[in-house]
Amino acid sequence: MTLDAHARAELQRELTRLADGDRQAFEPVFARLWPVVHALAERYLPAIDVDDAAQNALLKLFERALEFDPERDAVAWAIGIAMWEIRTVRRRAWRRRDTSGLDEAADLRLDKVSPEEQAIAADLAAAIGQTLATLRPEDRDALLRYARDERTVGAGFRKRLQRARARMLAAWRLRHE
Repeated sequence: MTLDAHARAELQRELTRLADGDRQAFEPVFARLWPVVHALAERYLPAIDVDDAAQNALLKLFERALEFDPERDAVAWAIGIAMWEIRTVRRRAWRRRDTSGLDEAADLRLDKVSPEEQAIAADLAAAIGQTLATLRPEDRDALLRYARDERTVGAGFRKRLQRARARMLAAWRLRHE
């Protein structure tokens, strides 16, 4: 759904009023944006997620209304917030599917593994958990984020991960070698 020039101008005016603290502008902004945000969510998400994503996008928009710069285009600003929420919903859904698939794969592998191999794997997992528990929280966080493939781009995270790996290796050697 698109807004014509008149509706865009009205939205610009209403969102500017809302950013200035005029609570009377809430309802007209909602009425103009709900169909747009909902249609956008319908385009990119499965039907089960559409209503929640559209609602969350508008909640975030209203939470950030005071940040709106009247020099910016109101429609573009609103769509940017909505698309970020849609992206978040898609990533969560992808992670849920990804995690459930790993659980199923692990179950299948365990059926084909001998009891001895299962015991060795359990002991190894316990030893890793004990060693992780001795690390500083930021080191544990960096290693766990890396293991879950939640890597942050940038030299800062790479350096933090490098230090965390070194500390993990040193702690492992102290406890298990």
